[in-house]
Amino acid sequence: MTTLKAEKRSMDVKAKRLRREGFVTGNVFGHAIEGSIPVKMNAADAERLLKTEHKGGQINLDIEGQVYDVYGAKKTGLSVIGVLYGYGSREELQSAGTDYLCETPEETAKLLKGMM
Repeated sequence: MTTLKAEKRSMDVKAKRLRREGFVTGNVFGHAIEGSIPVKMNAADAERLLKTEHKGGQINLDIEGQVYDVYGAKKTGLSVIGVLYGYGSREELQSAGTDYLCETPEETAKLLKGMM
């Protein structure tokens, strides 16, 4: 599965300006998302993804490490590790349904090694 990094974008900055700066803009919608999330992503990364992924390809959209990733992973039956050294808070990650929580990169590595 390919991951495309995206950032939440401020609606104060016009999409035309962001395109001149090398970004692609869009909105993310979903049943687990209230309203929509305006995002921007690197245009070169998006173009590379379009060339390598084909119809039916699976793409993970990482929006600043937020819990929206958890919903997609859980829906496909994957276990989810929430990391507390990223953007999400403990409460946010727990309420989203993560299977494991790690406070440090070392703790994450130890957990992953134990799963192999």
